[in-house]
Amino acid sequence: MFAFYLLAQFREPLAYPIIIRIFELPARFLGSLLRDMVSDDRSSILASVCNGDIVPIKSLIENTSVFESARIDALISLQILVHEGILERKEVLEYFAELFQHKLEKEPSPLWDHLVFETVQLHGKTLQEHIYTVLENGLVNPNFICREDVDDILSLPEDTVLAHSGYNCRGLVDVNRFLGWLSPVEEAFRSHMSADDHPPASTYVREHPKIGRNDPCPCGSGRKYKKCCGAS
Repeated sequence: MFAFYLLAQFREPLAYPIIIRIFELPARFLGSLLRDMVSDDRSSILASVCNGDIVPIKSLIENTSVFESARIDALISLQILVHEGILERKEVLEYFAELFQHKLEKEPSPLWDHLVFETVQLHGKTLQEHIYTVLENGLVNPNFICREDVDDILSLPEDTVLAHSGYNCRGLVDVNRFLGWLSPVEEAFRSHMSADDHPPASTYVREHPKIGRNDPCPCGSGRKYKKCCGAS
């Protein structure tokens, strides 16, 4: 877990293919491995280590055998890359058009919900008809985003929408968020440590009064303690 954040913090591209492989793990493994990671940070980590190469991210999005949560993380990472100035908005919207047309399975899923949401957050007005089509075909959960939401957002000026979505965008992994993440992880680590690893601190209580060196030895010999039992 620390490695994920550290490598992302330092924008290490050598970590990129390894992280992609981890995100491709079956759900039963991936969920267990990443259960302590803040969900929004997974997209940030992908964006932070990709070095502008989105081919593996696209493969992750289009891979039907991948855990859907990981596919959504990959999709959101593209918006992050746009707002960070690493990708052109036009390039991402052109790819979104491909997803709408033929690169996603035509079945209702949260992935479709997020594709519509990410498109309108990038003010993808050129894809409005594609959005209407998937909404009409029931591929999107209307409680997540509906046609009225789409029309309201896309009716706003482009700069306004982009400024708002950029403000709410998770962004790349940064040291402030990393440090904020440490506390709950350290706490979880401590809670899993056994009592034998760190026995609780306690105050020592003396069973008998302290005997001075020159006091009579409590054994009854009549000699001073230092000359009798205290000598050993």
